[in-house]
Amino acid sequence: MDTYDLEIYQGQTFALSLTVRDDNGVPLNLNGVQVSGYLKARYSDSGKLADLNATVLEPASGIVGLGISFSGTEVLPVGYAFYDVEMLTADSMSKVKILAGKASIYPEATF
Repeated sequence: MDTYDLEIYQGQTFALSLTVRDDNGVPLNLNGVQVSGYLKARYSDSGKLADLNATVLEPASGIVGLGISFSGTEVLPVGYAFYDVEMLTADSMSKVKILAGKASIYPEATF
């Protein structure tokens, strides 16, 4: 699992793409894999601040996209939050955390 800190600005569309790689740095084939990710105030919270709308963009190249619309970011509280992204293998036998970290949420100055 990799860690990466996000910067999210209220009122702006947030988008990030990443390549999922094995231990040798080779992109994983994500055919048939499902991904999901959420932003939470605390990892232990049952509710989420936002769905990261994780999507496999290019399965053969291991590319996953994350995103929150501008209307979704404008309601996020300013401060810090936490997130993770998991993948469910094609055979549904294994769930693996592929990315996690802290998200800094900055205020919007222009309305």
